[in-house]
Amino acid sequence: MKISFDFDRTLERHRIKNLAINLYYCGHEIWIVTRRGIYKDTEINRDVFDVAQDCIIPKSRIKFCDKNKYHYLKDFDIHFDDDKLECELINEHTNCKAILI
Repeated sequence: MKISFDFDRTLERHRIKNLAINLYYCGHEIWIVTRRGIYKDTEINRDVFDVAQDCIIPKSRIKFCDKNKYHYLKDFDIHFDDDKLECELINEHTNCKAILI
């Protein structure tokens, strides 16, 4: 399965980070999809890159969005997020199942 995690207030949580690692070891493709699009590859995202490394997520699987995430999640199976509106939009506009954390 192709599974993504929001970063802020989601993947930065220890228990969610452990979930991502466990899903990786179960053979799933793990991504980070975050609304930090305007900051893309800047030092401001050092925390994202550090957590990605801890979760064995390559930099190529980090998507910095500059608009609602559903635009980027059309070919994903599951997305974990703390934003209720993002989850509603993902569930409404894609086949991806958004899970509110």
